[in-house]
Amino acid sequence: MIVIYLENGFEAVLQRHHARLAASLLEKLEWIKVDPYKIDLILAAAGHDDDYMEFRRDGLLNELGGPKDFKMETFNKADCERLLNEALSQSMFVAILVAFHIQFVQRDLSAAASKYCDSLEIKKQHWCDLMDLSLIEMQSYYTILQWCDALSLLICQRSIPPEGRSLEISDGPEGVTYFISATDKDCFTIDPWPFTLAEFTVNVERRLLNKLKFRNDKELQDALMDSFITIQQITFKKKP
Repeated sequence: MIVIYLENGFEAVLQRHHARLAASLLEKLEWIKVDPYKIDLILAAAGHDDDYMEFRRDGLLNELGGPKDFKMETFNKADCERLLNEALSQSMFVAILVAFHIQFVQRDLSAAASKYCDSLEIKKQHWCDLMDLSLIEMQSYYTILQWCDALSLLICQRSIPPEGRSLEISDGPEGVTYFISATDKDCFTIDPWPFTLAEFTVNVERRLLNKLKFRNDKELQDALMDSFITIQQITFKKKP
């Protein structure tokens, strides 16, 4: 989960909700407006964190008893395998993108993670061969997914600076670097503008936890399930 530490508790955005936001952003991109694999890209974005489901997962707490932010997670081969198999049940295209994402996120976590990520190259190449697509083409598609993932994380983490200061998102598939800046409360613009619409709104569900320490995973899961949820409306608007 994505955790923001407050004075008397925490704000949490669930991992799969963050992925849903990434998918909703991806769906609006000019880059994939008429792409034949558009639905696969959306599915991959929406499911790239499906291995992480807070309500059925162990190890949610840090050593102080607080909820563990996603950046504190360690490599778990079983989780990666389950995520990859579930992706493959949708399509090989989705599985290739998820394999790219596992490599991007996990490779540097440990020697075991690096070895596992190396092993995914064979699977990626096999699926690409079956689909008559190159790894270079799939890398370009993954760049789109990674861009949306990065933008979603910036929003969920409340990382965008105030007063119109720009923050780098990531490079797009054409190699151009994109920047986000705030134009008003919960209103942002991106330069250059990558979307088909000149203005649109997305929602972010934020769960408020009013305590700093939990006894075990079950107590935190119950608190997340019963927590007060605020819905933040985020508007993206193209500069005139």
